[in-house]
Amino acid sequence: MFLLPLLLAFAQVEAPKTLEIPLAPANCAGKDWRAGGLKGSFDQKPQLELSGWRIEGDNALTLSGKGLDFLPSKSLSVTVVASIEEAPDWCSLLGCMQDNGSYERGFFLGSRSGFPCFAVSTGKDLVYARSNQALPLGQPVVLQGTFDGNKIRLYVNGVEAANAELSGSIAYDAETPLIAGAFRDKDENYPVKGTLHSLSISPVVLDAAGATQEAKQGLARLPQRPVFDIPPSLTYLAADRARLDYRCAGLKNPVLRLRCPGQPPQTLSLAADGSFAIPAGRPFSLEMSAVSAAGRPMIAGPYNFDAATAFQRVALPASKAVGSCL
Repeated sequence: MFLLPLLLAFAQVEAPKTLEIPLAPANCAGKDWRAGGLKGSFDQKPQLELSGWRIEGDNALTLSGKGLDFLPSKSLSVTVVASIEEAPDWCSLLGCMQDNGSYERGFFLGSRSGFPCFAVSTGKDLVYARSNQALPLGQPVVLQGTFDGNKIRLYVNGVEAANAELSGSIAYDAETPLIAGAFRDKDENYPVKGTLHSLSISPVVLDAAGATQEAKQGLARLPQRPVFDIPPSLTYLAADRARLDYRCAGLKNPVLRLRCPGQPPQTLSLAADGSFAIPAGRPFSLEMSAVSAAGRPMIAGPYNFDAATAFQRVALPASKAVGSCL
């Protein structure tokens, strides 16, 4: 008789939930974002690609909804997999914080003056665990921050990079949302440039072994880079037309995207000879994407070009070939 209520009580206890924040086209409609019980909005329509959310310019994802009632206060693990190209002095990849002089609340995971950091407030100043190694730019990196009620730790690619003593529970500002992609509070807004691949928050504190395993898994899920037999090269056919030549056995029927600075990418349509339109007299970049036979995304690029300086009309003898399509 006495065991039944006890068993029922245990049966009703739910396992700690991890808040996953998927950055996929299926979760977005225009600037709106939804996943499970969560909803949010981007400042601008996001550039969502195979590898994640590409951030250029002033854009951030602000989350709200019933799922945020669960933001952990007694213990916390935050994980971000990202490829950062440019980071402001104050850089938050994922955070829910205020940093306004004497009023500092919440947490953020990102970097400070170019060095990875994890910062937490228990009602006073934000306390930082900050690496002494610079944030690697232009390549995937896994940042993990943990807080167990007594200490905060920062892991970079699954290896502990810094820690700091801090006791208590995380103190949040009641009006501050969870924000990805920018260091933003009531007074400041510093967006980041790069790609956010995956984001998660959990009330379960990662230990050293768990951080290493999670980091390996996060990197393993990223798109592969194909190995080229002949690397890509661009042949300019005219000031506004070109062809990309390459040879790669593993890259079948790739989608080719062109991007101009400050503009969303556009998928290119290829002519019968493999050529495509390019922006005359302007810089641009090209990226190829495909799915491998094993079902894993593959990405090559971006490759940067400048049609303003690279194309010059040169008179050639009729016997000379302009280029060759491999």
